[in-house]
Amino acid sequence: MKNTALLPIYTRIEKEPVTLCAALEAAVFDFPFFQEGVGLLRKTLATAENYTLESCPDIQEQDLLDIKGFIFHTSHCGSTLLARMLNQSKQLRVVSETEAINGLLLAYVLYDLPRPKVLSHLKGILEAYRQPIQGEHHLVFKLTSWNVFFIDLFQELYPQTPWLYVDRDQEATLQSLLQSGNGFVQWWDHPVDELRRHFVGAGKTYVNKAAFLKDMLEKHRQHAHARCNEQACFIEYPEFIQQFEAITRHFGLRFEPDELLLAQGVTAFDSKNQKVLRV
Repeated sequence: MKNTALLPIYTRIEKEPVTLCAALEAAVFDFPFFQEGVGLLRKTLATAENYTLESCPDIQEQDLLDIKGFIFHTSHCGSTLLARMLNQSKQLRVVSETEAINGLLLAYVLYDLPRPKVLSHLKGILEAYRQPIQGEHHLVFKLTSWNVFFIDLFQELYPQTPWLYVDRDQEATLQSLLQSGNGFVQWWDHPVDELRRHFVGAGKTYVNKAAFLKDMLEKHRQHAHARCNEQACFIEYPEFIQQFEAITRHFGLRFEPDELLLAQGVTAFDSKNQKVLRV
């Protein structure tokens, strides 16, 4: 069994985007966010050398992890908690908000890249995460919230793969976003507003940041519902905590009784600030 695999770590936001990969241990997926694990664990490896996705060895189809689902969501909705709950199964790998995907999608927007080229590049990134490292069999991707605007790309590549959309009460979500100031909240204050204009429409103006965020949250929901199909499941925080077994069934996963207990146990901790501990 391999101890490491060459995995995508980020994509340069350029007219010709390049995805860089690094040799990483399975423990990189035990952190609430993939990039957090990359930043901490690469320091412990013998080499910090980067490889491009194109230069990595060809991935053989046999023994690759099955992609069981995609998690789309509004921002600050409890999706990280859900990912941590799912991550309590030793059979399952959860890839949470990787900059390899984010960088490619931002390059798609900023440089108006051809859709077929983006689809091919995105497929290469997603498939690279299927490499087994430590006995896992299944894989779920939790995307960054604004990735929902590109849900059609994922559906075109994996039309039969189940997906979720996680939502939360509007006012609670808004207040959390205003307090954090992260993610697409930063688009409001950025001196170059190309991203904001792309997602809300050219010429759209707002009286304040809260109005901008409300519109963005609504557009998240609209995009998810517009792409609803037989593979979709819409859930809300905090109700999904009690619906966890139904969620695992939606993804075609089987959790052992002890794994279900562990999943419920992580709900007592801050999902964004504590490493996921498995036993």
